Amino acid sequence: MDNMDILMNDYTREFGSGSATVECNIEVTAKGGVSKLLSVSANVKSATVDKNGDTAKVMATLNCKVVFLNKAGEFDSFDYLCDFTQAINGANNNCNMQDFNYLWAVCGVADIDSSVIGEMIKIQSVVNMKVFGIFNANNEIMGEIPDSIVCKKGSMKVQNLINIVDGTFDMEESFDTGCTVDKILYQDVTAMVNNVKTMDGKCYISGNICGSLCYLSEGIVTSKNFNTPFSEEIECSGMLDDDKANVLIKSADCKIVLTGLEGDNVILMQISVNVRIDCMRQMDKEIVKDAFLADLEIEMEEENCCYQVLDKTYNLFDKIVGSASIGDDMVAVSKVILTSLSRNILVNTYYDDGKIIVEGVLAANVVYMNVENNAQSIMIELPYSLQFDEVVEGQNKKLLAEAIIDNLYAKVKRDKEFEITANISIMVTASSEINCSAVKNVVVTDIKKSNNFSIVIYNCKEGDDLWEVAKAIGTSMENIASQNADLDGDLTGRKIVYYKQINC
Repeated sequence: MDNMDILMNDYTREFGSGSATVECNIEVTAKGGVSKLLSVSANVKSATVDKNGDTAKVMATLNCKVVFLNKAGEFDSFDYLCDFTQAINGANNNCNMQDFNYLWAVCGVADIDSSVIGEMIKIQSVVNMKVFGIFNANNEIMGEIPDSIVCKKGSMKVQNLINIVDGTFDMEESFDTGCTVDKILYQDVTAMVNNVKTMDGKCYISGNICGSLCYLSEGIVTSKNFNTPFSEEIECSGMLDDDKANVLIKSADCKIVLTGLEGDNVILMQISVNVRIDCMRQMDKEIVKDAFLADLEIEMEEENCCYQVLDKTYNLFDKIVGSASIGDDMVAVSKVILTSLSRNILVNTYYDDGKIIVEGVLAANVVYMNVENNAQSIMIELPYSLQFDEVVEGQNKKLLAEAIIDNLYAKVKRDKEFEITANISIMVTASSEINCSAVKNVVVTDIKKSNNFSIVIYNCKEGDDLWEVAKAIGTSMENIASQNADLDGDLTGRKIVYYKQINC
C-alpha cells in the first residue's frame, strides 16, 4: 500500500558556529601619535554568508572605535573598518548544507585586546559567529486513506516560508550643543525591533534605536545618550493578516552632520536601518498517527517529524547596576567624561519554572579625569542574571534572544569607586518544538485469525484509551462508543462489551 504525501516545513535553524580572531593595525602618525589609549571598542558592522561546499563562508566587517590622547596630550579618535572572512563548518550539526536556504550570520565581539607599538595601535578582537538559515524539513507521510483502513488521525501545526523581504528605513536625531564642536570623538548606534504586526501585503514593525555620542569642544569632552522609538510599514508581497514574521536587524549605520551657527552647533545624526523579514505561514495539517485493518495483519512504517514553528515574542526590560574600583595606588577620581559600551554578550537564555532567565556580561570603557587633571580609563565588566515575570506557556520551547543597551553611564561613587548603570532591552523569540510520529506506509502481512464470537468483552488495563480498545477488538471507535456509554476519561479497570455481526 503505497500512498505518499510530503509534509513540508520551513523554520530557522542554526547551521553551525565558530569564532575568528581579527587583527587591526591602525596607523596614527597623521594624528600626532599615541601617548595613552582611553577607550577601545568593536562591533561587527555587517555580515553576509555564502555556501561553500559543506561549509558556510562568512564575510564581515569589524568596526573598531578608539579614543586616545596623542603625544601632545590632546583628545583624538579613530573609527576603523576591517574586513575578514571565516569558514563555519556544520558537519557536526547532523544536517546537510543543501537543506538550508537564505543563510545569515549573527556576530558578537567576545574579547578585545589592544596595545600601542610605535605609531601603531594594534587591536585583536575575538568575534563569535553563529550561522542560521531557513531549514527545509520534508517528511513522507501517508496521503489519501483507503476506506478499508481504520485510522487514528491527529492534527499538527506546520509552517512554510512565504517570502523574504529586505527593507530599509531612515530617521534622524539631533542635539543642540550650545557650543562650537571641534571634533566628534565617538558615536555608536544600535537598533532592535520589539513589536511586529502582520497585515495583508505588509509588515508593521516598531522598536528603538539607541546610541551614544561623544564630542570635543575647546578641550572639554561631552557625551550624550539617546533612545529614539521608530515605527515603519514595510511592503511584504504575499503576506496575510494572520501570518507570522521573523524580523532581523541587518545593520544600523549613522552619518553625522554638523549644522547651526558657530558657537551653537547642532549635531544631526542621520541613521539608516536595514532589516530582513521572513514571512511564515502556519496551518494545521491532519496526519495519520496509527492504523489497523479489521481482517488483515499489517506492518506500519512510521516517520518521525521534528521541526520548529514560531510561537511568541517576549519584550523584556530591566536595569543593570554594578560598581568597580580603581587600584589603591591610583590617583583619586575627579569626574567621568565618557562611558562607552565595549560589548554586551548574551551567554544563556532559558526558562526555569516557566519564567525567562537571561544571563550575560556587559563590558564598558569608563574615561575619567583624576584629581590631578589627567585623563585615565578603566574597563569594567558586569556579569548579570535577569529573571522576568513573563511566563513561557507550554513545554519544549526553544528561546532565542537579542538585546540592546541604552543609557549606559558611570558616575563617581567614592574617590576611587564608580557606579555603572544601564538599561537593557531584550527581545526573546520562543519557538515550539514539534516532535511526533506519523504513519508513512501500511503493508499487509497476513490474514487475521477470525473471531467467530458475537460478543467481545475487553478488560481495560492502565494506559488504554478508546483507540487501543478498537484495535484489539477490530472495529472503529465510533462502533464501540455507540454500544458503551461514558467512555471519556480513564478507562482503567473498565469492562467494554461489543456485539458484532457474524457472517455465517
